[in-house]
Amino acid sequence: MLVLDSCIFYNNSAQNSSAGQGGVLYAVNNTSDIREMFFVHCLFYDNTGTDGEGTVAYIADNAVTSSFQFCTFYRNSNGIGASSVISTSSGGTAEIESSIIWSGVNSSAVPALVNAGGTLSTVTTLSIDGTFGSYKADPKFINEADIDGIDNIIGTSDDGLCIRKD
Repeated sequence: MLVLDSCIFYNNSAQNSSAGQGGVLYAVNNTSDIREMFFVHCLFYDNTGTDGEGTVAYIADNAVTSSFQFCTFYRNSNGIGASSVISTSSGGTAEIESSIIWSGVNSSAVPALVNAGGTLSTVTTLSIDGTFGSYKADPKFINEADIDGIDNIIGTSDDGLCIRKD
């Protein structure tokens, strides 16, 4: 089991432009001992996937389960237009709970989350800027234009992607 807590994934990109790959996580034909991955309180922003699938994660292995809890996904793309943030296929499993998926999702084209033969589940406390999900509302970020905040240090209380208290 792998647990990543309070991590920041910024400006990562998939290397294979001919197949859908996640800009941060690409779990296919897993031969390692890691079968469960938990991302808790993580920030994923400005990451680039390929082929319109999984700008952050592409999970295509029936032995891998990934869980994203209390995470923020912001301004991730595939470099060519609309794209999903997390994509599952070939039995891969992803769970997204109490998270925000915002900006970079084209609401008239590809949904934020794609299931193509895997298992993708969400809960109702998701705030999504796109076509998938049971709750859609502005997350009220402090200042999207200044992601690292006034102190220019990402991960502090003045960060632009922190939620306003009002």
